[in-house]
Amino acid sequence: MEIISSAHYSRLLDYIKQLAGSDPLISRVTEGTRADLDLDKMTLFPLLNILVDDLDLSNPATVGYGVELTALGLVNEPKEVVGNDFYKGSNEVDVLNTTSIILNRIVSRIYSEQDGTGITVESVSGTGSIRENGKNTNSGWQITLTVSMPNNELSLCQYQI
Repeated sequence: MEIISSAHYSRLLDYIKQLAGSDPLISRVTEGTRADLDLDKMTLFPLLNILVDDLDLSNPATVGYGVELTALGLVNEPKEVVGNDFYKGSNEVDVLNTTSIILNRIVSRIYSEQDGTGITVESVSGTGSIRENGKNTNSGWQITLTVSMPNNELSLCQYQI
């Protein structure tokens, strides 16, 4: 079986990985479910996790995907709050600010480059902030993109029916 080198799924993943890798705020790019992330080890932050978790073939002219983007940073919790009670001495506000900037830049670049890539953002929905506690405390944001790409990779003429 021949594997098509520019298959939609791989092209989409590689494109988002390339965008994230070129962002100076992102230290690490991962792929998979959040449950697969090993946040208790020596992980570099902020990180962007990519999960393509939905396939839409309802329109023969396009291939659609649901893409979950999660940006997480490491929160430094002080043992003792000194000074400002509002922020509780934590850098969580800074982490949430940085991770929202990361997602905004990735989505903005996908929009601005859609003519050259063929990847069209159909919708963006936010699922809210994330606050996870383990050995490390992580905070950030998660959004879901619905994207489509022209379905010009395969031709029915290639196959006998």
